[in-house]
Amino acid sequence: MSIKLILVEGKREGNKVRMNKSTMKRAGIREGDYVVVGNSLPLKVASGGVKEGEIKVDEDFIKALSLSPGSEVEVRKIQVLPGKRIELTPRVPLKFDEDFLQYVREVLFNHVVSTGESIKVNVALPGSGPLKRKEIPVELTVTHCEPGDHVVVNEDTVVVIREIQDPCLLVKALLDGLGFSTTLSGTVIRAEKGIDNLKFRVSVWCVSESDSDLKEAIRDVESSEVKPHLKVILVKGGKIEEGDREGFLVITDPKLLGNILRK
Repeated sequence: MSIKLILVEGKREGNKVRMNKSTMKRAGIREGDYVVVGNSLPLKVASGGVKEGEIKVDEDFIKALSLSPGSEVEVRKIQVLPGKRIELTPRVPLKFDEDFLQYVREVLFNHVVSTGESIKVNVALPGSGPLKRKEIPVELTVTHCEPGDHVVVNEDTVVVIREIQDPCLLVKALLDGLGFSTTLSGTVIRAEKGIDNLKFRVSVWCVSESDSDLKEAIRDVESSEVKPHLKVILVKGGKIEEGDREGFLVITDPKLLGNILRK
């Protein structure tokens, strides 16, 4: 069942909305139930502090839905169940350990999550020198929930994070995390970052193991007007000796590039 209500702005109360008791009774909603307002994520209902026929939410919520106070919105009660399992997929390739998984569990504990929702968490990066960056935000998408599309995470909920394995995307994510401005065109990543009044440029070519791919990358550099300071060839799935090759740093593991840039 859904009901049309008038949106009014109130103080910030987390993920709560406020409704008049008469309105709640008319809509079959009780205190503590969850509703969605338009296309919103689940919001917990509290009673009082609002007139009949209105629903009170905070300013950030109104902006997120591109609405304004006084708008008529559809409010629908939903069922939120104890979560048995949720699966998350990072928007960028991400290597993680059990400590990070436990951190995500703690962030989500007692929170309602929904299939398709994006969740932001911070990931700590080691390093030193001008490229050091202590934390970067990582966006995780909820790709699956059991037993329904809206669940609350508790101590029994199994939380799974799926890894993205593409090494080319992993390198781009690594450079983004180190504060570089990056672009990905085909299989070439170009990145730059201002360091001590200098634009430090890195170019990464993601290639197979064949010599023709390596030669193409070399020709690309020679024809470019703006020369990168660090030229990297990432050999995907190859068994090739890492190191310098005709002025290129040849790697098979993105971690090596990260270690070099963090020094």
